[in-house]
Amino acid sequence: MAIPTISSITPATGVTTGEIFVELVGTNMRLAPAPPTSGRGGPLPRTVDITFDGIVGTDVTVRPDPSNPPDGTIVTCRTPAHAPGTTTLVLKNLNDEAEPIPGEVATVVDGFTFVRPDLRSESDLERVVRTLVRAFRDQVLDNTTITVHTDFDDDPADLLHTTRIAKLPALVLFGPDLAENRFYALNGTTSVGGGDAPGLPFAQKRAPFTVDLRFLLVGIDELQRRLQGLMRQCVLFMHKTKFLPVLRDAVDPSLGTVRYELDFQPDGLFEMQTRISNSNIRHFEGSLVVRGVDIDEDDGITVRVGRTSGAPELTSESGV
Repeated sequence: MAIPTISSITPATGVTTGEIFVELVGTNMRLAPAPPTSGRGGPLPRTVDITFDGIVGTDVTVRPDPSNPPDGTIVTCRTPAHAPGTTTLVLKNLNDEAEPIPGEVATVVDGFTFVRPDLRSESDLERVVRTLVRAFRDQVLDNTTITVHTDFDDDPADLLHTTRIAKLPALVLFGPDLAENRFYALNGTTSVGGGDAPGLPFAQKRAPFTVDLRFLLVGIDELQRRLQGLMRQCVLFMHKTKFLPVLRDAVDPSLGTVRYELDFQPDGLFEMQTRISNSNIRHFEGSLVVRGVDIDEDDGITVRVGRTSGAPELTSESGV
């Protein structure tokens, strides 16, 4: 009997939505049998089962730990969705029929904690939006704000969706709307484990979810001539500012910047509009987009397992 042990769990905390790539380091976790020396192999057999308070983790792989021979092993898995709180993590070795082997169990009480995303912490998306507003303030007009179309009651006549402007001229960004961008998505995956030795299992991590941020930009003024000048400056800004540089880390500028493509949306060129009203307020509007923003806050979502190059082709697709 080889009783498994767990010496570390990395990371030990993840979001309640799951899909977090977790690595368990220990000993005597059952490895998959060696692949056949010839011919095409079948799917990798399950040799380890991992649960979080009874909820099964997915895409489990086991590989030897080269830093702790001969019994050292490393298990990787993807966390399930779970309510907030600490959970008991249980690892069981499985036999060839994928049934638990009596006695070959490792349990870690409070081994993993599920937390809701902290909406108070600034995300990459928020920093991109803030950087865009600052760019308009620095290069076009200081009186630039961002808002959303808002009306949460049943009476359309109360004008709760009206944006009040403190002074003119003004620029107002509405949005963002998020739309998936597959062109800028990192379709490749990152291999984890395996090393240089042929035949060792590895895990691959999915690229983050990538979106475009779409905005409506409205310019407002009471003087036609000045409004035309403001629209001209907005058009020049869009033509000259092809990329929006955003700090990788707002606290540590030494880490450099990420450049996001900034462009008009299709049919989004600025257009002057005048409506009959009791005031002289005129406006123009146009649509713009910031392309290729990653919105996943947690790295490492494993979606595929297999074996390193040089071994027979053995893979198990998760279908995610």
